[in-house]
Amino acid sequence: MSGNGALRARLEAERKERIRLETVRVECIELVNTLQKQIDNVSTGIKQNAKTEIDTFARKLNTMKNNIQDLPDSTLVSIKGVMNELASIIVIGEANMKNWEQGRQDWEKELLLTRMEIESLKDSRFKIAKAKYKELAPLLEQISEQGFETGDISNLKNIQKVVKETRERIEGEAQTRELVKSITQILVNKGFVPSKPKYSKEKDNTIEMLGTLDSGRSVKFWINPDGNIDFNFDGFVGTSCKDSIDEMAVMLSDSGVESEVSQFNWHNPDKLEKGSKDIPRGGQTRSRTQ
Repeated sequence: MSGNGALRARLEAERKERIRLETVRVECIELVNTLQKQIDNVSTGIKQNAKTEIDTFARKLNTMKNNIQDLPDSTLVSIKGVMNELASIIVIGEANMKNWEQGRQDWEKELLLTRMEIESLKDSRFKIAKAKYKELAPLLEQISEQGFETGDISNLKNIQKVVKETRERIEGEAQTRELVKSITQILVNKGFVPSKPKYSKEKDNTIEMLGTLDSGRSVKFWINPDGNIDFNFDGFVGTSCKDSIDEMAVMLSDSGVESEVSQFNWHNPDKLEKGSKDIPRGGQTRSRTQ
């Protein structure tokens, strides 16, 4: 090969390399611009969730812009690496956004259901319901104002549970009212003077009633929240107490209340069998409205 031929070949290779490098630089610039636009167009939700990573990409882009002229090949490799990382973050972020959106929809659904549950207590004729509404309504508004970002669906479930418990208590009170009516009527029919029903000081959430005869004999009832009735006969002689219990059980049944004497403790069964005038007292009858 002649010297001139070798020089031409060498010059051709250098020219090709310059062209290749310039092409790489152009590619780097185009990709950097595309990356910048992609970063700028990332949704707000993804930016919030991946703020650290995206801020890092922005700093890398500035460094890569400065290296394009002198280090085009290594810069191109770095740019494509950032492109791969950014694509992963966007895809994962969009998937998380879908999950977040579904969570937000579930939260808003529970919020609406809870609001309706609470509103149903507002116009109730039961005092306990109105009191519970005043307690829960501000709490729900506080959760609503916090929004899904800080809200927790379990808080709404807890409120719904309280509403359900309130409804169950209302139902229990309604049944208790019916029992009070039945017992009051029975006492009147048996010649007792019934007292006004009142909450017992001895038992929580228990209604207490007293029926008194002119002779001084009396019967006291405690209507418990679970529907059971405790009773105490005072001043009855011999088997008259048991007879009165049996009669009242029949009258309860006639008024629509199932009842049975599940336990009755006599003071002295031996003396009672001998005709003792010892007073029988105490016991329980399980009752519930039909």
